[in-house]
Amino acid sequence: MKYRGNKMMVKLLLYVIVSLLSSQAIWSQQKPITLASPVSKQMAEFLSAYNTGDVNVLSKFFVEHFDKSALEKRSAAERAKANVATFNITRQLKLHSSKQTTEYEIVALFQSQVTEAWFSITLEVAPQPPNSIIKQTFGFAVRPADAVPHGKLSKNQIAKELNTYVAKLVAADMFTGALIVARNDKPIYKKAYGLDASKTPNGIDTKFDLASLTKMFTSVAIAQLAQQGKLSYNDSIGKFLPDYPNKQAAEKVTLHHLLTHTSGLTEYSDKKEYRPARDVGNTFKTLKDWFPFFAADPLAFQPGEKSDYCNSNFIVLGAILEKITGQDYFDYMQKRVFRLAEMNNTDFSVARGNSAGGGLSTVKDLLKFSIALRKHKLLNAKYTDIILSPKTNTGEDKAYGYGFEVIKINGKKIVGHSGGGGADNQLDIYLDEDYTVVILATPFAGVNITRKLRELITQE
Repeated sequence: MKYRGNKMMVKLLLYVIVSLLSSQAIWSQQKPITLASPVSKQMAEFLSAYNTGDVNVLSKFFVEHFDKSALEKRSAAERAKANVATFNITRQLKLHSSKQTTEYEIVALFQSQVTEAWFSITLEVAPQPPNSIIKQTFGFAVRPADAVPHGKLSKNQIAKELNTYVAKLVAADMFTGALIVARNDKPIYKKAYGLDASKTPNGIDTKFDLASLTKMFTSVAIAQLAQQGKLSYNDSIGKFLPDYPNKQAAEKVTLHHLLTHTSGLTEYSDKKEYRPARDVGNTFKTLKDWFPFFAADPLAFQPGEKSDYCNSNFIVLGAILEKITGQDYFDYMQKRVFRLAEMNNTDFSVARGNSAGGGLSTVKDLLKFSIALRKHKLLNAKYTDIILSPKTNTGEDKAYGYGFEVIKINGKKIVGHSGGGGADNQLDIYLDEDYTVVILATPFAGVNITRKLRELITQE
């Protein structure tokens, strides 16, 4: 369910990936690194060490090149371990350009030679010899203007480019999973790679943990009840769950807040008691079994005040669905969502599945879900539009609808959802281009393929 569930990885990435460049044009006028200044020499030597991906080489570099005060804050061994973790995501980097902001600070732009993603590295050195490094930051970067390709691609060209790209990831052991790309609902590319947990080769019929892609199903189910007049998005939690433990939340939090992650509820998976309880194996038998881990907590903020992604919102939505329908959430999903969409290979993880995550499905079934949604087999046109329309901004050209992420790239609208934790899943429905992309993969594989396809499909 997003990357929030894997806290150690999140902390590691927060350390090594700390900045995001917001400008494309800034890089198009910059010059390659020269060795004329001490900071340039340090950058060149760091890149040489980094591209080995060797923890011992990197540790030696940090010992020899970093200022002692910096190493007191974070040891050479810790820095080496963090950089190797980053290298496993980026692989070898190739310099594109640089800008030296001062005599002792440089910012360089690099592209991964495998994933083709862009990164920035900033180094700052001490002014006195031997000009030891006192600061290093590593961040994702926006593709520079001079590297943006032009010309709309045909579906055959997209399939060819994708095949070449995926082959690079597979050769670098950076992709395990399955993906399918369809144009006008007809697959133009479908392949699977690697082995599943039982060491069986993955196929396009292999079932994967969907993580937070499950939220789309819950959103559709709530919209079905709204379409039937059984609820309103402005209804409060307390209208359906009068015994909800937090009375303030029961009165103030609406279904709109829950669906847009603007409720102020706390995250159940952040509680220290949650993981031990989950690992017992039979703690969670009903959706309300998750309530003790968040429902009585004070609100983190007033409903509607801000957006904060939280799985607990969708647990409450599932419980409301059960209250209104008198049906078990999982039975409802089978009858009113999966069956209508002809998703015959979709169900839930018995141990951990809930209305926020833990669905199990295939890339083929998720394509069927996309088709059923757009052809109004699940909802009428009005309510389909409601759930796919942006409700709260989450970034530049990024928003959240009702259980769906909504983004725009080159003016093209894409809706769907991502799913992380132990997975890296993505459903992208290109409403303006009639493409559907389904990726069910291991961490960091999905995000690379998603980025590449968004570039290819929206290219003008």
